[in-house]
Amino acid sequence: MARIDEILRQMMEREASDLHLASGSAPYLRIHGDMVKLNYKDLTPEVCQALLFEILSPPQRESFLENWDLDCSYSLKGVG
Repeated sequence: MARIDEILRQMMEREASDLHLASGSAPYLRIHGDMVKLNYKDLTPEVCQALLFEILSPPQRESFLENWDLDCSYSLKGVG
């Protein structure tokens, strides 16, 4: 199980439309237009990258590092 899976489960349970991850900040969810801070410690750049890279394929990681942008999907059984 990827470490980000728990955050994605919280998104579903709280009916969030977006997940915002940024180094130096705790994760935020967008719930009905409002930004809601999760009860997590601030993410370091390394942790932020690790959360994402854990669910990306090697070509996706390479593309992200080249372009600093990536459009992708990730499915989680029972969540979406």
